[in-house]
Amino acid sequence: MVTERAGVSRGAMLHHFPSKADLMVATIEYVRRQMGLAHQEKLAPIADPRARFAALVDILWAQFSQPIGVARIELILASRSDPLFAKLTVELDRRHKDVVWPLAKALGFRDRARVDAVVQLYAAAVRGLAMDALQPALRPGAQAAVQLLRETMLAWADQQASDESDDRSEEMVDATGIEPVTPSV
Repeated sequence: MVTERAGVSRGAMLHHFPSKADLMVATIEYVRRQMGLAHQEKLAPIADPRARFAALVDILWAQFSQPIGVARIELILASRSDPLFAKLTVELDRRHKDVVWPLAKALGFRDRARVDAVVQLYAAAVRGLAMDALQPALRPGAQAAVQLLRETMLAWADQQASDESDDRSEEMVDATGIEPVTPSV
């Protein structure tokens, strides 16, 4: 079936990918590169840190709404019983978190573990919604849920930024004994 869809002979496929594991590893690497490129291309023209953070859900949703996203879900499922695929899947997750961390830092976040947890949450939500969207009747609901997820992420980001700003003000008071002056409007 793979050779038919790829339009190559079995011999040609076996020359490049001697085993199923070799083919799967190459697939995982391809998915990783494509998803990384999508993030780079979509985030590059956005200067505002908050808008960049908000775009994360849309970028991931766009990827999981395409065949490459379905392949990613299949690879995650395959990783349950294959230690090599599991290791590569964990690596994809780590790289995704590494992409998001600088965006979160630009918004003033300092708690890497909390940001990583949010990345895990929205990525898992998008994957689940992508599986729902495979059923045409569920796709509109999945798209509405993605909108809600984006709004929720922004509300969380705004709250975190506010909380961390308050924490920094308290640290300034603790360090100097002088409360910072906030201009009144």
